[in-house]
Amino acid sequence: MYRSPFTEKARKTTPFKKKGSWAAGYHTGEDWVCDKSAALVSPVSGTVLRNEYDKSYGNFVVIRTSDRKYVVLMAHMKSRSPLKVGAKVTAGDKVGTMGNTGNSYGAHLHIEVEKADIWHYNTKLLRPSLYINFNNYKSKQKKKTVELIKYKVATKNGLKCRRTPAIKPNNTVGVLVNGMIVNVVKGYSKTADGYKWAKIKVGSEYFYVASKYLKKV
Repeated sequence: MYRSPFTEKARKTTPFKKKGSWAAGYHTGEDWVCDKSAALVSPVSGTVLRNEYDKSYGNFVVIRTSDRKYVVLMAHMKSRSPLKVGAKVTAGDKVGTMGNTGNSYGAHLHIEVEKADIWHYNTKLLRPSLYINFNNYKSKQKKKTVELIKYKVATKNGLKCRRTPAIKPNNTVGVLVNGMIVNVVKGYSKTADGYKWAKIKVGSEYFYVASKYLKKV
């Protein structure tokens, strides 16, 4: 289970799927209130997909888990989150402050969990408290240290850079030119589709290349 989005003990005020006057005809998430602290943190490690204002959700963010299996929406925050869309977050990182923006009556956190890699309203909803442990409000995942080693591209034909370690349609994001220096993640190794793959870091993102076309600098 994922950690609590609060830093202190919280209480549930509105359950999942309660019938009512909401647009869906029922409550699409759960409402929680923390009496001791209004601070909100990310319950998951992943990527910020959305950070905006909506007349119903107020100030909200959507964060996708690192394994791309779930998305978490946190709504009605007091102000816009300082997180940028595309930013990587670790469970326990600050997201914002519990608030009363949008279609809300009293400061609280409305939270939704969907089994998807992109958030869509009222789609593939899950009961948040089955995936988030609201009693776990103290832990923070330690950020893993990634060791990078410099390698040089060693193929005159150029080296295709892919989103995942696989040869499939629409998976190529670009081509690395011969002699280009790249940062390779130490210790990563996967064999698929007849190739041994290396994981490389470009900026804040990671991609995959066939390791046989790399030469250590």
